[in-house]
Amino acid sequence: MYDPPLVRTSRFFDAKLVWMSMLLSLLVAGGLFFGLGFSTVQVRLNGVQTTAIAHADGVCASDESSSGDSYSFTYEFTGTNGQHYRIAQDSFCTNVYHDGDHVTIWYLPNDPSHLTTDLDVKTLYLFLGVGILLLVSFLVVFVMIHLLRRKAVRTNLYANFPYHQV
Repeated sequence: MYDPPLVRTSRFFDAKLVWMSMLLSLLVAGGLFFGLGFSTVQVRLNGVQTTAIAHADGVCASDESSSGDSYSFTYEFTGTNGQHYRIAQDSFCTNVYHDGDHVTIWYLPNDPSHLTTDLDVKTLYLFLGVGILLLVSFLVVFVMIHLLRRKAVRTNLYANFPYHQV
């Protein structure tokens, strides 16, 4: 009977894989946040808050399963300098607002066309909270797996770890 030779494997291979996957998850989450939500956060933190009147521009393309049509809106407001603005935001469609609703917005005084609504901010906060919850749960799972493996190795003194047969 032939027993293959024992080959030493790295003790840190599993740990490196866990930490690299956690780092990759953080980088992907950070990239998504920067790409999708950074401008909203920038306007929310650096902008001026005011109330605007929402005017429905037109119906956005929607699927048949939705309960109602989504609309793009133009927001009409008066800036801090007293100037009247009417800015269309057709990149965000919603059926939450209706024509003539008073909406809380934030805008940059030096670039009033760069604005965000309270719905944008609440949606970003919701997705950010869910994302943080998922990242923390993945972190807990990865750390628990790592700790349980270390405990199993310590309790099994007669095992061939970190050796395995080829």
